[in-house]
Amino acid sequence: MTSDAFTVNVGPAGAPVITAQPASQSIIAGGNATFTVAATGENLSYQWQTYNGAWINIPGATSASWTLAAAATCRVVVSNTIGTVTSEPATLTITPIGDGGSGGGGGAPSFPFLALLALLSALRAISTRTRQAWPSRS
Repeated sequence: MTSDAFTVNVGPAGAPVITAQPASQSIIAGGNATFTVAATGENLSYQWQTYNGAWINIPGATSASWTLAAAATCRVVVSNTIGTVTSEPATLTITPIGDGGSGGGGGAPSFPFLALLALLSALRAISTRTRQAWPSRS
């Protein structure tokens, strides 16, 4: 027994589907973080947004990843001709340099503190060499 031939027509891809949400991150001041989204679908476009009382499009932030250095909450809208999907929000938290957090201490020493320690160490070395070169008169 045989069956008649048939034709399968493949239509356009469906609406975008986010397969990996952007993740919240925490960095030390002076650094930056890259947020990334992964989505399936054809001819995808991306628009990152930040929240400041309302979601606002970020000019030029139109790829699957976005790098920033300021504390913010962001999300990305992924679109194609079939539909649109919006990611979950992700937050970037900035920790100041030398901030050990709560508990009164800890964390990395700040640059000015390290520079002061280096200067004091150099002055002590010079002082020791000077005393050795010039005996004291008693």
